[in-house]
Amino acid sequence: MVISNKKGITKVTIKKKVIKKLKKGKKYKYSVKYVNEYAYGKVKVKK
Repeated sequence: MVISNKKGITKVTIKKKVIKKLKKGKKYKYSVKYVNEYAYGKVKVKK
């Protein structure tokens, strides 16, 4: 689920089931669809 505030900053909620599969220190690609636009990027897992 993606929610953005009035400044346009988004917050992505990841389910606990998915978090358990992520490995510490590894980078993952992500893509988010919001209305008609897509956002792509990479995220690094800290813990």
